[in-house]
Amino acid sequence: MNHQKKLTRKEKAELSRQKAEVNKIVLKSDSSKSRIKIYLGLFAAAFGLLIYGSSVNFSYTCDDNTVITSNYIVQKGIRATGEILKTPYRWGYWTNRDELYRPLPLIMFAIEWQLFPNNPLPGHLINILLYGLTGFLLFYFLNRLFANNLMISLAATLLFLAHPVHTEVVANIKSRDEILSLIFGILAITWLIDYFLSGKKRKIILSSISFFLALMSKESALPLLAIMPLTLVVFYNSAIKKSMVTIILPAIAALLYLSVRAAVLDGIVNTREINILDNILVSAPDYLSRLATAVYVLGRYLWLMIYPMHLSMDYSLKEITILPATDYRVLISLAVYLSLTAYSLYAIRKKDIAAYGILFYLITIFISSNLMITIGTIMAERLLYIPSLGLCIAFGAAMQKIFKSSETENSSFFFSGLIKQNIKPIAITSLILLFFLYKTIDRIPVWKDNLTLYASAVHDAPKSARAHFGYAAQIKVLSYDTTQSAEKRNDYLNRSIGEYYKSIEINPAGQEGYKKLAHIYWQKGDTAKAWALNETALKYSFDADALNLKGVMYFAKGQYREAMDMFQQVVDREIVYSEAYKNLSICNGIFGDVDSEILNLRYAVEYEKYSANLPTYYSMLAKAYRKKGDIEKAEIYSAKVHAAGK
Repeated sequence: MNHQKKLTRKEKAELSRQKAEVNKIVLKSDSSKSRIKIYLGLFAAAFGLLIYGSSVNFSYTCDDNTVITSNYIVQKGIRATGEILKTPYRWGYWTNRDELYRPLPLIMFAIEWQLFPNNPLPGHLINILLYGLTGFLLFYFLNRLFANNLMISLAATLLFLAHPVHTEVVANIKSRDEILSLIFGILAITWLIDYFLSGKKRKIILSSISFFLALMSKESALPLLAIMPLTLVVFYNSAIKKSMVTIILPAIAALLYLSVRAAVLDGIVNTREINILDNILVSAPDYLSRLATAVYVLGRYLWLMIYPMHLSMDYSLKEITILPATDYRVLISLAVYLSLTAYSLYAIRKKDIAAYGILFYLITIFISSNLMITIGTIMAERLLYIPSLGLCIAFGAAMQKIFKSSETENSSFFFSGLIKQNIKPIAITSLILLFFLYKTIDRIPVWKDNLTLYASAVHDAPKSARAHFGYAAQIKVLSYDTTQSAEKRNDYLNRSIGEYYKSIEINPAGQEGYKKLAHIYWQKGDTAKAWALNETALKYSFDADALNLKGVMYFAKGQYREAMDMFQQVVDREIVYSEAYKNLSICNGIFGDVDSEILNLRYAVEYEKYSANLPTYYSMLAKAYRKKGDIEKAEIYSAKVHAAGK
């Protein structure tokens, strides 16, 4: 029988001293690694901020008008919060039933408008700061997935932040919905992991609240509900059943969001007729060709992630056309996606991180893939925002596996040691980063204003009817510049006409082009041509602008009854139309109906989208009240004329 030697008092003291030294070293090492983690997280945040810092002085662009500058509800400021929560996404821009419900970014826009009306700088600044925050949170999240491998976590984070497909999301204020949904999504998964490991109930409550806010930012966060149990199974060896039980509360949060959404939109899924300009799939002759074209678009998404050299703000009609199932591009895309799916499903059983990243991409891209539900767009770079994270994770996992990237106990506490241990993955990541940064920095200035954006669009998407239409509209704006010579302004109008005709050539059924051309010819004094083009626009569909212009043309002929009928039709169908109310009030005045004149002018003020028109409306109200004999109110609106004109 072996007897353990009894230690002397001196030996016990020495052993105790050695243990204390070891504990001291471990604590010091842990503290060092924690500091490096914080520094790297802050570096990731600064990286994102520096990339997009130049966009802080950009204008409102693209769809910013639908949610900010032309949205009368948002322009009410913080008092509109209740109305925003009860109405569709673009309700303050139009009164058509929208298929979107994203109240959180709208509430932020409303607060910004109240504090800084018609000033895009705060909006861009907030987008940039949120993107920096995304970098910080993303690094911490990935560091947990990659078992505290700091360099691989940082590489995947920086690739995400530098990827050129994200320029639309950060440089366009409207796309804050994407940024918010990912931030809250990351927090939701992180707190879910904390709950799984600690059992603290407040963590699962925080996770559920964050997931609800992610959905209130944008519905594209919904697939993250499937990512939650997948994360627990792959990285924390959780049983599938236990993982599903863990996400019950976040699932309830998702059901709550879907219930609110259904109540506001009168249904969960798409409730409006999709325009062919938005998504060409609605023109597919059969289900197979619709499906084939959707598969082809998925292939283009994947190619953009790998080689993002040709970017565009527009992929609509006819940049993408309907393809048969036998088209080689469809077959290649299908083969690639089937291979990715097969590999990820096979390798995920081995807790393979690359497989997790691929499944993350496949699951999150599915909601916008048009495979099951036809959404309001055929393709957009912003739709890659959350899915791209999955491919960045897969890249990090590949680097870790190929180069056996690891961090030893000794060197992981020193930055130089981290670099030495990961020199090969760092070198490869650096080359890719340089490529991405070159394209991103080159792409960001495209979003500085609408003229630059649409000029780029006709170059990047020459077959797109919408690109030419948008460019024509921006050139037309230049013709309003009274500091230019009459010859120069007329040249702008002629260039605008040319772009509108290109748009019509691509999409002959596009009534928007005919309507805009009618406005230009009316402005140029060609009444006959303006009337004919406007009638062509009205043949295709009801349009408030076209009816309003028809009323204006009737009015110019002295046919006031016919003009009033046109204006009344506009406000009956499209209540958010201040100019039509103004025109209707003028007709009321002609026929001596002062009460209706005042009422319609008050509506014009209520739904005014462009502050430049307010002084005119206030002046008209002052005159109408004087006509009625209400001098007190006339004086009130006279004072408002001067205040609004400042």
